Amino acid sequence: MEERLDNGLDQLTGLPTRSTALRMVLEAVQNASSQHPLSLALLDVDRFAAFDHQHGIEMGDALLAEVAMKLQELAGPQVQLARYSRDTFLLIYKDKSADEAFLGTEKIRAYFDEHDLTLRSREGDLTTQITLSGGVASYPTLADNERELLRNAHTALFRAKTSGRARTSFAQPERLEPKTAHFAPGQLRRLGELAHMTGRTDASLLREALDDLLAKYYSERTTATPREDATGTR
Repeated sequence: MEERLDNGLDQLTGLPTRSTALRMVLEAVQNASSQHPLSLALLDVDRFAAFDHQHGIEMGDALLAEVAMKLQELAGPQVQLARYSRDTFLLIYKDKSADEAFLGTEKIRAYFDEHDLTLRSREGDLTTQITLSGGVASYPTLADNERELLRNAHTALFRAKTSGRARTSFAQPERLEPKTAHFAPGQLRRLGELAHMTGRTDASLLREALDDLLAKYYSERTTATPREDATGTR
């Protein structure tokens, strides 16, 4: 369980918590534009569940604290960093394109390929090496709002995890099937009216509705299931 301080920081790492990070992303999106893009990266510790199981929760916590410290050193003060979930970290690149964020994230990720980490706990010290997987997404080129931006970063992270780990992947444009195959004409008419009122696209509204639907039913199915990592991939 994520421990928090009253100021919105995670007790273990000193980084902003997930709820704080979501507010940070919303604010960043509101201030971004095509001339001043916003990019996000999610970095996830590969096979963290296995490490936690082998070495225990205390050493697992020591690993996450060390990773957080290294990420802050490597990212620098211009990149906002947060602890997004148990072993996943969020990097917010303001005024950076997807290419720039990708290069920055890949440089950070590659550091862990080449360096050992020394972890300290009450049970003793441990020298270990880990790898990270990353997913990068950008606004407004491939996202209409903060929810799509985060979802695209999740999708890119999942692609990195399932294609071999220890790599960084880009978010890619999604291919949508024609709406007329799945919706009644009256629904499509009201959808068009809503898009006009909100200044959004039909596709972004449909993706938002689908996100809500998936979140609702997946949360009901997974509340009792232990989390292994940010993507469900070992």
